[in-house]
Amino acid sequence: MIHNFNNWNRLYENKSNNNNKTDYTFLNDNATVDDIKQLCTDAKENNFYSVCIKKNFVGTAKAFLDEKDDPKVCSVIAFPNGNETTTAKLKEADEAITDGADEIDMVMNYKKLKELSYNDGENYDDIKEKLLDDVRKVVSLCHSNGIVVKVIIEIEELNYNQIKLACDICEQAGADFVKSSTGFASKQQSFGEKLEKIKYMRKILPEYIKIKASGGIRNNEQIEELLPYVDRIGTSIIIEN
Repeated sequence: MIHNFNNWNRLYENKSNNNNKTDYTFLNDNATVDDIKQLCTDAKENNFYSVCIKKNFVGTAKAFLDEKDDPKVCSVIAFPNGNETTTAKLKEADEAITDGADEIDMVMNYKKLKELSYNDGENYDDIKEKLLDDVRKVVSLCHSNGIVVKVIIEIEELNYNQIKLACDICEQAGADFVKSSTGFASKQQSFGEKLEKIKYMRKILPEYIKIKASGGIRNNEQIEELLPYVDRIGTSIIIEN
């Protein structure tokens, strides 16, 4: 199944065009229909790959993106903390897909994962299985509907051992992408620190699992540094070439 999704992505991603690797993002709590309309207009004019928005605006965005070659619609799930129940995540994902989402970005329960990394006792396997089951069920729902799913692991909150655990879970669950950040982490790291973590992710993940970098990407120099390691960029601003 996952190879089919990777082939599907290659059909639509132009490796020579940075804009066509960009998920143009607007996740403000006070977003309005006018904001989403402007987001979609900007995305079309700049040939962005998708707009990335909250679930309640998926239908609105689809109404403004009605052409076959328009940007796709990506919806975030369990955003930004990832600590909702699996049932709640599945409900969110199902509603977004019903409203027309083409891709789902779900947040892993990274706080629970941090507990796992410090736990080598008898509860370790139970915690890991719950985390894996959480991601796997959302991935399964998405794939059964032909939807690409990215799992956000929030690297600003994780050390390298925890990143390894998160990537292992994403691989076992069948995720199409591992996404670095929500952009809303309580800890803020420099671009250089995040780049080093993304390089590490690329080394330990199988080649067929893609990476999306997001959170604080502000200029073309940063994008050029990221491109050898990632397949998609998430940004909330239009970066001029």
